[in-house]
Amino acid sequence: MKKIEGYLSIGKEFIEPEKFIPVVNSENQKPHGGFWATKHDLNSICYNDWMDYLTEQPHLIYYKYPDKYPIPAVFFTLKKEATILIVEHPGQYETLKRVHPGINNSIDFEELSRDCDGIFINKSALSEEELKDFSVSSLLLFNLDCIEEYRQADVFVEVDHKHGFALYEYNIVPKRKKYTIENGTILTRQKKDVK
Repeated sequence: MKKIEGYLSIGKEFIEPEKFIPVVNSENQKPHGGFWATKHDLNSICYNDWMDYLTEQPHLIYYKYPDKYPIPAVFFTLKKEATILIVEHPGQYETLKRVHPGINNSIDFEELSRDCDGIFINKSALSEEELKDFSVSSLLLFNLDCIEEYRQADVFVEVDHKHGFALYEYNIVPKRKKYTIENGTILTRQKKDVK
């Protein structure tokens, strides 16, 4: 099966420009706002970094998504011209902190948001001190204009108690209908086949 690579944002049913909150620095390593996601292959229904983290910390599922079942998600791809800063090594992260210094030895994400559309931080690029704020490798978008298209998905979580303890498993089921965002408006288009 052909890989369809993009990103998955869990907990959102639609990407709504009018609800987008610009990125704001915080006292932690991670900022507030922006649009967060993890790398995802559309055909991979049983694996996603964020969902794996949640099933290892199941109380977070109930805390973050208490009344949502199935858990809504959106799978999206980026435009070719999107400018995403990719941080894969600790040295790159340290350089970024020097070039865009923030509070508490972090990055000034507000300043960085004026230079690019987003940042992808590989968790292996972080020190032990910074790992506490980043649970998984993450994409943070500073605007939604760089999204090519997206589709909704449902995340079904099951609990298996057969072995004397709770084992959480999940399936990510994408929907066929694709959406685009243009000039702050959601436009839809239907395609018959999903490849």
